[in-house]
Amino acid sequence: MTVIIERANNLELLTDFLADMNHQKTNHIGFCGTDKADILQVFQEDFVDGEGDISFLIAKRDTGEIMAA
Repeated sequence: MTVIIERANNLELLTDFLADMNHQKTNHIGFCGTDKADILQVFQEDFVDGEGDISFLIAKRDTGEIMAA
């Protein structure tokens, strides 16, 4: 299996991943909730710069599945 580290380029996909992970007690991260709309709003306000670039990294499998953010 190949793991790819890259800048996140799809906030909706990233939001889905984090919301799904946070619904699992063993994977919940405190600063990030479970509501997709809230997570997306935080990303847009805090992690997107003036040019629209996302300052957030993800790790994904070579199949494109996100493993970590």
